[in-house]
Amino acid sequence: MNHTVADLSRQLANLIAVVVGIMALATLPLTQDGGAREHVVGADPLLAAAPGAALLWLPLVAWILLYAVWQALPAQRAHPLLRRVGWWTATAAAGNVVAAFCHARGHPFVAWATVATVVAALLQVERESRGVGGDDQGLVRAPFGLLLGWMCMSLLLQSAQVLHVVLRADVNPVLGIFGAIAGIVGIAAVGIFFALLHDNHWLGAAIAWGLGAVALERQELPSFAFLAALAALIVVVAIVASLLVDPGPERSSLPSGGAAKTA
Repeated sequence: MNHTVADLSRQLANLIAVVVGIMALATLPLTQDGGAREHVVGADPLLAAAPGAALLWLPLVAWILLYAVWQALPAQRAHPLLRRVGWWTATAAAGNVVAAFCHARGHPFVAWATVATVVAALLQVERESRGVGGDDQGLVRAPFGLLLGWMCMSLLLQSAQVLHVVLRADVNPVLGIFGAIAGIVGIAAVGIFFALLHDNHWLGAAIAWGLGAVALERQELPSFAFLAALAALIVVVAIVASLLVDPGPERSSLPSGGAAKTA
């Protein structure tokens, strides 16, 4: 397959996956966790986000739609970064729709596996887009960094639901509590890692947003809500610190993605 056909196929795949995906998702009455909770008997894990968390999808969908249109322009057909990340972004867009439908149809295990696949694809986009600037930063790294952060948070929430059923946390609540605490600490560490070491502030922002939503949802448990809110605040501090500190040569010359490959 020559470059022209491969590039055109990639552009069409992204445009179709995003546009058709948005139209399909608009037909689903989804909650912040995909509407799966009512389909899972006894699923009431500590890790659950307030309904307002879903508002993040409004700017995110618009941003990714803008990306889909921009990358489909003839002038972007041979864009080096898009050649590296295009199939990964198409996979993420299509996988997100599949996961949402699995949630809505009451298949949480399949949805969890699909979200994990989406996260893996978005991690490739994150890796390949390090060090980019201009339109590449605003239309690739930023929106998909935001999506990656939210999908990591979604993976955590869905894992809590699945494990709640598999491990019967209602029978062993202590296990559920320690698992929820470990989840909060772990997801906060992910946000801090990418904000400080890879300057992906959008990923960190989405995780902070999700942790804040967990704190709001669990206000009846002050200690747990405080932990989630504190974790969100620490991630925000890491983002601000990364923005205030000039990147050193060891970070600005990362070998993967971005400028090193487009030079």
